[in-house]
Amino acid sequence: MNRRRKWLKLTLWIVALLMVVLASLSVMSYIAIRRTPDWYQPDTSTQEQRSRAADRLENMLSLLVNWGQQKHFAKPATTDPQNAGQARSILSQKADEAFPITFTDDELNALFNKWANTHDRREWFEQYVEDPRLVIRGNQLIVVGKAKALDMVVSLVFEPKLTDDGKLDLKLAHVLGGVLPLPDALWSGRKDAIERILREKLPLYQQDAGISPDGVANGDAASAAMNQLLLSMLHYKPTAAVIFVPIVWEAQMSKSLPVKITALSIHDHTIEMTAEPMSADERRALLEELRRPEEIPVNKESAP
Repeated sequence: MNRRRKWLKLTLWIVALLMVVLASLSVMSYIAIRRTPDWYQPDTSTQEQRSRAADRLENMLSLLVNWGQQKHFAKPATTDPQNAGQARSILSQKADEAFPITFTDDELNALFNKWANTHDRREWFEQYVEDPRLVIRGNQLIVVGKAKALDMVVSLVFEPKLTDDGKLDLKLAHVLGGVLPLPDALWSGRKDAIERILREKLPLYQQDAGISPDGVANGDAASAAMNQLLLSMLHYKPTAAVIFVPIVWEAQMSKSLPVKITALSIHDHTIEMTAEPMSADERRALLEELRRPEEIPVNKESAP
């Protein structure tokens, strides 16, 4: 009888200890998931600094468009005197010469905020996320913001790289709530909803996707490429390392020049890329890939 009482008392002590440990872990997890990560701090830059940062990125993008147009039309697209000297230098390059692309997270955020403050765009996306930001930290690209549905700061941590065979691997390495990995069950529903939308739209773009013999892609080709990029990201697989440089904007029509990314480096709050023209064979292979039906299996890999 005494032995039974001793075992009962010991069992109760063990259960009580486990409950205390679990309660402590729950409190610690709650605190951690509510913490603000150190890469998501208030923006202390002035309006003038943000304006200059946005201007720098706009100028670089203007030069990229000029370069793309020179490859196709052999003439510049901009008359902005501030870019004239750089444009002349870019346009003097040979047709097969690469174009260096460099930008910082401050520039990206400044340009995004400039875009968001027009046409009530901010009001639309702030229904879902507050104060979204892009942070370049080491070799990581972090998209972070306050998710209203989850009432917490959520970070999507990417580790982009080029594979040995020249593909772009965005590699979604972590999804964090606060500073803790976010359980897949909390965001898988939203991920599945995004995938359904992408899969519904992709065939519509694929059937009309086209790249002309002179290398110009229509809007459907660029849209198909973007959809495939997002689907590949959701399934943790690499895709074509290609960007589409706009060269024509007209009512109900857009044209762009697909160019390949041959180098990618992420460091010190900066992204550096190298864009090069694609050969005719590379463009044909790209169009075949854009038109190929998606065959991503239903049973997706789980996030790392």
